[in-house]
Amino acid sequence: MRIVVCWTDLSGYVAACFRALAAQKEIELLVLLFAPRKELDQAFTEDLLRGLNVRLLKPAERDDAELVHSIVVAHNPQVIVVPGWLHPPYKQLATLPEFGQSRFIMTMDNPWKSSLRQRLGRFKVGGYLKRMNAIFVAGERAWQFAQQLGVPETKIYRGVYGFDLPAFAGVYEKRLARGPWPRRFLFMGRYVTVKGLDYLLPAYEEEGKSHLTVAIGCTGGRHRSVVIAEHLAREYQARGDFMVEVVHRDVEKPPHRP
Repeated sequence: MRIVVCWTDLSGYVAACFRALAAQKEIELLVLLFAPRKELDQAFTEDLLRGLNVRLLKPAERDDAELVHSIVVAHNPQVIVVPGWLHPPYKQLATLPEFGQSRFIMTMDNPWKSSLRQRLGRFKVGGYLKRMNAIFVAGERAWQFAQQLGVPETKIYRGVYGFDLPAFAGVYEKRLARGPWPRRFLFMGRYVTVKGLDYLLPAYEEEGKSHLTVAIGCTGGRHRSVVIAEHLAREYQARGDFMVEVVHRDVEKPPHRP
């Protein structure tokens, strides 16, 4: 099967997913990818591309719809994967007759915020979404957004997550060797409500728990984490149903000097 993945910026876990796909028998994978952007301060290394058939799009090439079209046509794909609808050259592929027999898969992680722009979104991208054969969403909020956009439930795939397995190899065994599991867990999420706390808090209440510790970290513990912790405290104190205590553990520590 010939597959073209049209992607924007690469991260380690996404590259690991692409490598796992490329390793499958009878898969011919081509990845279109934005070349690293200095303004994003990306942790990009050539090793991320190891084992992948990649065409890096330079800054001057990214918006060249004809170039993108010619690259994809040359691969003659049976499946085309696109990241949402924000990059016009990628979006345009779904409208071209050359790919009339290709199956389109779209990914989206946009959380549902119930904004006016999102509510009107189905009128702007509805036709594009109908062309998709499947849409993979990241999390419940993205699933809600896909529903609001009118995507049939039969086309929405959720509960699919990716990570770089070699990077975590042996971690579970090492943890078991240290003894029994502690009665705590680490919840990873953004401090804004769209990715986590509004789901975590009700779950804790359902479990009958009366105390929750939320740890916010940054490099030195004196700037970003302080701002975020104070923001969170104000937000949940304003709700009136939480008693909030803020402790800045490292704010008085001197900065670390190498």
